[in-house]
Amino acid sequence: MKKTLILFLALFLVLGTIGTSTAASPNGDQVQGDPNGGEGQGFGHGNDHDGDQGNNNDHGNGNGNDPCDDDDQCDDEDNECDDDDQFDDEDNECDNDDQCDDEDNECDNDRDQGNSEIGNLVWDDLNANGIQDPNEPGLAGVTVNLWTGNQYRPIDQINTTVTNATGNYIFTNLKSGIYWLEFIAPDSVVKCIFSPLNQGTNDTLDSDANAAGIAGPVCLERCESDLSWDAGLYRLAAVGDKVWLDVDKDGLQDSTEPGIAGVIVNLWTGDATGPLVKTIYSTVTDANGNYIFTNLVPGIYWLEFILPNSTSGFFTLQNQGLDDAIDSDVNSTGFAGPIELISGEVDLTWDAGVDPGAAGGEEEPTDGAAGGDEEIIEEIIPEEVAAAGEVALQETGVPMGLLVMAVLMVLAGLGLPKRK
Repeated sequence: MKKTLILFLALFLVLGTIGTSTAASPNGDQVQGDPNGGEGQGFGHGNDHDGDQGNNNDHGNGNGNDPCDDDDQCDDEDNECDDDDQFDDEDNECDNDDQCDDEDNECDNDRDQGNSEIGNLVWDDLNANGIQDPNEPGLAGVTVNLWTGNQYRPIDQINTTVTNATGNYIFTNLKSGIYWLEFIAPDSVVKCIFSPLNQGTNDTLDSDANAAGIAGPVCLERCESDLSWDAGLYRLAAVGDKVWLDVDKDGLQDSTEPGIAGVIVNLWTGDATGPLVKTIYSTVTDANGNYIFTNLVPGIYWLEFILPNSTSGFFTLQNQGLDDAIDSDVNSTGFAGPIELISGEVDLTWDAGVDPGAAGGEEEPTDGAAGGDEEIIEEIIPEEVAAAGEVALQETGVPMGLLVMAVLMVLAGLGLPKRK
């Protein structure tokens, strides 16, 4: 009788718990979280760097006017005189009165005796901007050839000269007519290049020679002294040095510290505030950690160093000590600069030191002491158990505790001794 009573009680508990769960949701509906609930983020970034530069200046005489458009000038079509007081296309001489006197440079109503002149300066354009700056010196020993010609091209070379110690040159005793100038870039270890043409608004300070060294046409009038024909030249520059492993982490290159191969170095243009435009120039350090960029136009540059994935360290202390040739110039983000290169400069002082990090190439633990993994596991286990209970409730509708109690009572009833 006891056994029967216990079994009946257990069955009542099971049925009671099921009924309780069903009553909690009279419509039999089951509410479940949205499994697709998520979080999204989107970022957009765009930079439009427009480095275009345009310049289109017509060049006439030293006064900035086109001398061939009105009276007393040469005809651009046939180089013939269109009115009085002009020069003849056959001998490049004026064919009528009102000419310069070769003795006092005054007009004596005679033929053109040749008292005009052309000249000025060839200079070292240190920053390659095509404008004569106060600190930029003249270039001595540059050959300048004088040609006659028409409005479109030089035809016959008639004279030659060489710039003096200050970079100046001049052609004198010239008759009125059309002339061209040819500047010969000097031979040097580093190639010389002519500066950008017709920069700025001051015709006495710009460079008048094109990329081939030709300047003109120069429409020279009687008794005119046109000293505005200049040529700027610059030499290509270079920058580079080394990436090394800073073993003692002091930010200085020691003789025993090795270079690091395989570091990517990118070249940027910029200004004093930072890099602006990434150039197409990129290189990789060699087996000794060395790198170099050559054939660079003078200007302001920045360097970007990118460590290979196999390197576990980070960039060392920046600008330590007083010797710029052995310090590390790169900041924590991998950039070094500004680097202002001038004409012909080779700057091999831009280095990057790499701190090897903790011993064994691994960083020190930052969260807790040893055994931290066990603490994480202890936090995870209760969450897993709780999740299991929720699954059981959803599948059976019976709380886990009541279900376990009912099963135990059934087992207890079965285990009672039979009544004799």
